[in-house]
Amino acid sequence: MAIQSEGNRLIRTENGAPARLAGVNIQDPLWQRLSPGPRILPHGPLSMEVAAAWGANAVRVPFHPVTIRHAGSGNWRRGLEATIAELDWITLAAQALRLDVVVDFHAIGFPATESTFDFDEAPYSDIYRTTADEIESFWKAIAERYADIPEIVAFELYNEAERDSAFGNANDWEAHASWAENLLQKIIRPLAPNKLAIIGGLHFGYDLEEAANRPVQDINVAYASHPYPHHSQAKSWEQAFGRTSEKLPVLLTEVGFASNGFFGRDHHRGFRNWELELQSYADARALSFFAWNFSASWEPTLLKLGPSGVIKTKADFIPNEAGL
Repeated sequence: MAIQSEGNRLIRTENGAPARLAGVNIQDPLWQRLSPGPRILPHGPLSMEVAAAWGANAVRVPFHPVTIRHAGSGNWRRGLEATIAELDWITLAAQALRLDVVVDFHAIGFPATESTFDFDEAPYSDIYRTTADEIESFWKAIAERYADIPEIVAFELYNEAERDSAFGNANDWEAHASWAENLLQKIIRPLAPNKLAIIGGLHFGYDLEEAANRPVQDINVAYASHPYPHHSQAKSWEQAFGRTSEKLPVLLTEVGFASNGFFGRDHHRGFRNWELELQSYADARALSFFAWNFSASWEPTLLKLGPSGVIKTKADFIPNEAGL
């Protein structure tokens, strides 16, 4: 069923019932098809079937600029055709499993200025590189194809906005919100006038503090935060997205943790385990969320590899207890 923003919540348009998405992020389907070496997670709907069996009612599907480019052998238009082919089978699986689908353009940078966040180490230095033309053509293709497909409930316009400063400010948010408005008005709304659009926060998608004072001007929008454990060291959940969720609909489109390392739960300056504290916080506000990542390779992982070293059957989907 389609989803509409209303005040600070999401509702099902068919009956007006509150909509709370509780899902997982699956791996980029193009990455699955094109990555070298063994396919750790099977290509096809099996991962969605298992996610539904675990209790998910939604999936978030990321598409990286580099995988789209690679799928088309360097030709972006052909890469978009491959993207549509992947989303078509995802839509069929979602229909059979009664799952909602959020499509995510998985770039990191600041689209208002066409800047890109680069990893320091090859071959990942250009994984998020993209241009305004690529972003617009991506959403034009998606909007044309899925405007009236109810299983595709939302378009997340850009994965994580990031500026040079540690956290954004009002000027940064103004630029980001204006960019989103222009993309919606110019590309998406003429083709998909009613689809929910999700706009992510600043500082790697975490910080939505300024959105409450300057909402994106559109008929059906929501906002995304990515509260990984380390983010709360500099800005609390309440400041970053909690207060905003009192006025506007907020989804946590990436949440995850590990037992140690960069995503270690001990980076969170709370009073309990990170996952228990975040669950309580989200439940009290009925915030939708998507766990990252339903794989054994994209950290923080929800799965771990068994003795066989591969995941091919349902029995191979072994929970990573440090990431659940």
